[in-house]
Order: sequence, then C-alpha cells, then structure tokens
Amino acid sequence: MPLPRPTTCPHCGTEDDVTGRVDDHTGEVELTCGGCGRSWWRGERRCASCGGHDLTTRPQVMRRHSRGNQLSIMGWRDVTLCRACDAAVLDTTRDDHTPIPEEYVSAALIDVNAAPAPPPSPPPAVRPRSSPATKPPSRAAPSPRPPSRPPEPAPPRPPTTVRQALERSQTTLAADGAALDPTVVLLLGQRLGPATRLDGLTAAGHDPASLRAWAEGLWGTGAGAASARRTLTALADHWQRERWTTTDMAAELRPQEDA
Repeated sequence: MPLPRPTTCPHCGTEDDVTGRVDDHTGEVELTCGGCGRSWWRGERRCASCGGHDLTTRPQVMRRHSRGNQLSIMGWRDVTLCRACDAAVLDTTRDDHTPIPEEYVSAALIDVNAAPAPPPSPPPAVRPRSSPATKPPSRAAPSPRPPSRPPEPAPPRPPTTVRQALERSQTTLAADGAALDPTVVLLLGQRLGPATRLDGLTAAGHDPASLRAWAEGLWGTGAGAASARRTLTALADHWQRERWTTTDMAAELRPQEDA
C-alpha cells in the first residue's frame, strides 16, 4: 500500500520506494524498501513468545556450500530478538555488531511456548484369529532360506528451515532439468532468513503479498523480471508439492507470470 507520508529506509536512506503492509492479526505495519529489499516494522512490535516490547536486533551470518563441503559467508541479515526470551543468545554477544549463530531461531519471531502437535495415535491392535487344531507336520528336510536383502535406506527427513529447503530444491529441480537463477535463490534466502522455520514463515512476516512487493522492488514488473518470477514460482511449487509448506508463497506473482 502507498504510504501517507515519506518514510526513510533506516538501512540505505532512501524514501522514494518504501511500501507498507498491514498485518491482519496485529494491525501493525511492515515497511519494505524497494531499493535494498530490507523490511522493518513501524511502531512498537511485540514478542511472539511473551508479548513484551523490549526488543532489539542483532546481525545473523548467512553461509552456503560454495565448493563441496566448504561453507562460505554469503551475507548478513538483521534478526529481531527479545531481551527476555532470547537472553541466552544475547549474553554471548559483546555489542550490537556481534552476530548470532546462523541456526538460531528467534523467540521474538516464533512462539517458543506454543504446544507441539500431538503425535499420531497408534492403530488399534488386531487380534489374530484362532485357527483349528491341526496335525503336526511331518519332519522333512529344511528348505533353503532365501538370501537376506539389505535393509532399504530410510527416506530423507523433510527440511525444517529455509536454508535446508533451498538446498534440497536446487538439487531436486536441477536433476529434473529446471533452470533456477542462483542470484534469485541467494537473495530469497537472505530475505526469508536461512534459520527461519518453514512452518513459521507467516509468523515471521513473510506472505505472498510481501514476497511480491520485495520481488517488484528488486526486479520491477517488466520482461526483465520474468527469470526471477520463474525461479520464485518454481521454488514455491516444489515446497507445496513436497508438503513442506501449506501456503503458496508465489500466489501474488502468478497473475504477472501468466499475463
């Protein structure tokens, strides 16, 4: 939505391309800069775990396997933390510029007090039917046992974070012949946060509308943005097809792609 007055981006200083989005649950406004792609909240924001206002930010390093098993730093992102609920990780930082671990999930963004989903109940036991008495079989030469088969490998566990999902999607889609723009994949990981849980994207302020505003701010809406939209929709399709997410993150980009 257009803003009623100019708003300056606290990260790059521009005020010409800042848009806002109202959160349906809290009524707060999330601002997004089209110049640098960074987002922040206007006014006070509450902690998702305790509901407090004493929040702060710390940088969080973003790494990626650039060559084999070698991890390389690809960028940084600002993570909102609660001074009460995230006190343990804040105690490990010396100042506002000390990064927090990449795998840490902020309690200010994801409610750590939410009860986990109950495990599925086991199926009822089936009693075997009693068979009529039979004569004991006559002794005969034992039949040879078939060769034992090695156990089948267990299927891979579904990813739980954005970084795991992006790595799995790039490998699978490349094997299927899909061409993904690596720059778009890298920037998407920075936008969503590599340690953000897939089931907490909406709680962290990421939805189809904010993804569209971010993509249009970086690549526009013309023909040059077609490659970015194809990559984003391919990733969203793969995440839904594998049932890693229940929301179509690229829903707001599809009308432009089909136009």
